[in-house]
Amino acid sequence: MLCPKCGSQNPDNANFCGRCTLSLNSNQSVRPEDQHSYVKPKKPFYKKWWVWLIVAVVLIGIFNPSNSSREERSRDNIPPKSDTGITELRFSTLSESLELEVGGNRKSWFGVSGNRDFKLDDIEFISTNDDVATFEYDDTALTTCIYFYITGVSPGEATIYAQTKDGIVKTEEITVIVTGDPVTTTSKPTTTAPEETTTKKRKTTTAAPEPTNPPVVDPPAEDPPPSEDQGYIVYWVPGGQVYHSTTGCRSLARSSDIRSGTLQDAINAGKDRPCKNCH
Repeated sequence: MLCPKCGSQNPDNANFCGRCTLSLNSNQSVRPEDQHSYVKPKKPFYKKWWVWLIVAVVLIGIFNPSNSSREERSRDNIPPKSDTGITELRFSTLSESLELEVGGNRKSWFGVSGNRDFKLDDIEFISTNDDVATFEYDDTALTTCIYFYITGVSPGEATIYAQTKDGIVKTEEITVIVTGDPVTTTSKPTTTAPEETTTKKRKTTTAAPEPTNPPVVDPPAEDPPPSEDQGYIVYWVPGGQVYHSTTGCRSLARSSDIRSGTLQDAINAGKDRPCKNCH
């Protein structure tokens, strides 16, 4: 039997169309506008293509490997923190390299972040070659500004930087290139005490004969030179690693905090190397 509405073929004994569910009872009249008109049934929502597109986008967003790398980058951006509380040491004006003449110096400063109550002993001033360039503390200003000076000693190349005493936080590394003729240092003249000469005066008398064995007079004993622990006074600054024999050393020309003591005091303070300029 042919359905008068949708035109589908149905069994002869069917009461309703298997496609459009129209009653096939011959007693029921069909309107002309309903003939051969078919209403397409709606698909379930899970069969719609845009539903699966949304699901795919959500799954890609969850399992995207770039998310984990983004989290790792965010963790890497967290600045390291030293046990001293300092989180950053940064030079103010110095770039990656610095050129100096022999005997010349450069004064600048670096900032300290993370701990306004830090101690100067928490920071170390490092020069990879003190024979070429020295890197020493000068002064502190505004609580977190550390002034320093770099001095060219002899031609060559050295790297300077500052770091916390535990080595966790440090500044950029600056390459110092020193040019010019090396300074010839003349050794200090050693003063020797003049030898004391004793003259023996003989008493000439006509009455008494000269003794056969005159008494031997021992020369006066010379005082031993003072040892380094007894009278050797040296000078140093808190942030440096060398000691100086005089306050007139050019390396101390700009220092405002100069300390003094015996050589053993300097060694106890961590100044175990003599300055190349005054020794």
